Amino acid sequence: MRTGASTKYKNKGIAAKGKTYNVLQKTKNGWLKLQNGYYIPNSKSLVTFTPEAYKVDKMGRNQFMLNDSNGYPVFVASVRDATAKSRNLRAEVVLINGSKKKVILDKVVPSTDNNLDGYWLVKRSKNVWQVSLYNDNGKGGYKRLFHVRWADTAKTYSRTVSQAQIGVMAYKTNTATYMACKDIRVKTLDKQIKTDDIPLILRAGDVLSIDNETGAILKNGQPFYEYLNPASTFIKLRSGESGLIVAPYDAFTNGSVSYTERTL
Repeated sequence: MRTGASTKYKNKGIAAKGKTYNVLQKTKNGWLKLQNGYYIPNSKSLVTFTPEAYKVDKMGRNQFMLNDSNGYPVFVASVRDATAKSRNLRAEVVLINGSKKKVILDKVVPSTDNNLDGYWLVKRSKNVWQVSLYNDNGKGGYKRLFHVRWADTAKTYSRTVSQAQIGVMAYKTNTATYMACKDIRVKTLDKQIKTDDIPLILRAGDVLSIDNETGAILKNGQPFYEYLNPASTFIKLRSGESGLIVAPYDAFTNGSVSYTERTL
């Protein structure tokens, strides 16, 4: 078994002879998607594909939560198969404040998307929640299955989110379905009280990297151009003694600047 050379899919190289992989789905263009997220060509000369006997008794729940600073849930999104009688995926989104709960999405996943391998996209702007569920479209991209927009006019579920939590769960003694959580990204937009206030873009532990030669800006290893002023110029230091001035003076209480020597 080995992967092909197509640049459209991730290439994992050559697998060990005789090794077995679980297949999530067959794509429309003749590839097999594996449980580790990689693809292999469905070619008899490269693979031996043995379909697994389907058993409806498999159950499970894949859950994503946003919690407040005390660990109490504010938002819960889940996809679950809670019945041993059939293959039935259900997507649910619940907002929580103590004993108060608001279900803003409760949908049966179409049978064509039972092998769900996608992601949740969650946005909260002021008191408006927007939630979407996407699934792999079998063509190297994603399609949106569900979308909901709900305004919390009473601001019941507006607590500050401080934690993200994930979980894959089984139901009692039933055989668990294959479940996995691959990635979580949480982005906070800090509120500005005045238009001339300086936005808070770095916190303790953040690493900001600026390549003054190429113009690349990275925050914790990710591209970060959100607060770049298009009219600004990148720093060019002449050889010899140089200095940097930070304004306001107390913008950094503890920081460092590193540079790389250049030789001709």
